[in-house]
Amino acid sequence: METDVTKRLFTVEDYYRMARAGILRPEDRVELIVTVEVSDKSLLKDQKIKLPKYAEAGISEYWVADLRHNILYVYRSPNGQIYDAILTFGPGDSVSVLAFPDINFRVDELLSTDCDIPVDEL
Repeated sequence: METDVTKRLFTVEDYYRMARAGILRPEDRVELIVTVEVSDKSLLKDQKIKLPKYAEAGISEYWVADLRHNILYVYRSPNGQIYDAILTFGPGDSVSVLAFPDINFRVDELLSTDCDIPVDEL
């Protein structure tokens, strides 16, 4: 039996309001996309093909972890098919998502091939 899945974009504030109102329960399957690409061989594709699509869709933040060069690119402030702010981070740096500024990610861990990424709460 096939089931149609309806996807809907909503803000972080919408997400919290739905949880407070009881619309979203702990057992519900919800995905809050924070748009992180892990690039080993696909950096050009991520930056030239995917990035303009995310910017045009109004995705406020797009991250690309460049594993070959140990760089985390963080694109913010979409403007048409580009992002006005481009930040780069390397090992030893920390970064937070705009939507969750109190949660800090260690760039070393994001660039690691290890799948267990610890999150340090401030």
